[in-house]
Amino acid sequence: MKPGDALFQLIKSMSQGEKRYFKLFTPTYLHGQDKHHYLTLFNELDKQTEYDEQKAKKKLAGVKGFASLKNYLYNLILD
Repeated sequence: MKPGDALFQLIKSMSQGEKRYFKLFTPTYLHGQDKHHYLTLFNELDKQTEYDEQKAKKKLAGVKGFASLKNYLYNLILD
């Protein structure tokens, strides 16, 4: 498993209901532009069949701190 693969595996292990719940209720906990970035990353990783970090980075071009974004999203899903 690649180092950044844990978030991808976590998203893939979620049921459709869990994914729906996350997409509906996460924006209420986040404020500002950040919520858009987290949901964009979540949706991009959910669409992928194999983990491709470069594709995800392209989708979030211009966002600084991609590694911290992934880390925060991982912890947000676990919460």
